Amino acid sequence: MKYSHKKYLFKYGQGQRFIGLLKRVPMSKKQKVSLYAVIKIFFKNIKDDDVMDRANGVAYNFILAIFPTIIFLFTLIPYISNIVPEVNTKSIMEFLGSMMPPSMFDVVASTIEDIIGNS
Repeated sequence: MKYSHKKYLFKYGQGQRFIGLLKRVPMSKKQKVSLYAVIKIFFKNIKDDDVMDRANGVAYNFILAIFPTIIFLFTLIPYISNIVPEVNTKSIMEFLGSMMPPSMFDVVASTIEDIIGNS
């Protein structure tokens, strides 16, 4: 990647001074590896290893995993209310009503009550 601003930044004093500072800062006392070398390796690996594609894949899988997790947690609610009596239908609905937007809660409330009521 050739950027004109990259040439401008490192051609003049500020960029060179910043790089000099990064080269003088060690990452650890035991190893003589500069912060500049670590940052350079980090950005090289981001460019070469397609880290953004991997991050997109992880985010996609996370989004897909949310819905089965919600279904699983809602099916556990009747058992939790049997073990912990303070957690009842009313307290669960109040909590969800305070956490969800009102329009969404109105749509989902009857389904949640059906799931909670199947104890």
